Amino acid sequence: MLQKPGNTLAYYLECLSILQERTTRTHDEKRRIFQETTCQRWMDLAAAAARAEHVDLFLQSLAFKKVPPMEICKTCYRRMRLETVEATNEGEMYAFECVECGSEKIRVVHNH
Repeated sequence: MLQKPGNTLAYYLECLSILQERTTRTHDEKRRIFQETTCQRWMDLAAAAARAEHVDLFLQSLAFKKVPPMEICKTCYRRMRLETVEATNEGEMYAFECVECGSEKIRVVHNH
């Protein structure tokens, strides 16, 4: 199942989108520079919110041993599907794939 971005992340992305649209229509150079700087700040806020959501998912997967680990796609910020788990002497290797964009990620969890 794909995960919808949280309310905070969705709000930041919406504000960024609106401001980017305004920036493309701005003819005043000072205003355009200010709006581009503000766009970067909204992008930083959105990235921080996405990281916070990722940490929440990771902590949730640690808290419930029956729930497999989860990953968020760095490209489209959707929850990735767990494809395979490989157990070795050193630990476990999890392979994830994003259903939305096809990105792949490998996570290795070493035994303690």
